[in-house]
Amino acid sequence: MLLPELSRIEDRVIEIIGERFGVDLQHHPVTKQADLIALATEKRDLMPYSTEPWRSLTGVEPVEEKLMPLQPEQAKRVFLDVFAQLFGSSR
Repeated sequence: MLLPELSRIEDRVIEIIGERFGVDLQHHPVTKQADLIALATEKRDLMPYSTEPWRSLTGVEPVEEKLMPLQPEQAKRVFLDVFAQLFGSSR
């Protein structure tokens, strides 16, 4: 593991979200499958020079739609726009 502290933080965030919504996100098979699909998609679109197979992704197909990387400010704007649409919040 390259960044064990980051992994611990990520696990804790997932745990908190799961507690909030009453779902065990860390151990639910649907969550694990969705995470693998996201990883396969990210590998295909964001790591084009990583051509070696990853054992953890054997049999996992990425989604059809291609990811489009954004600059940080663009990503922030898109996130806030979608958040506002979903939750009626204004900036």
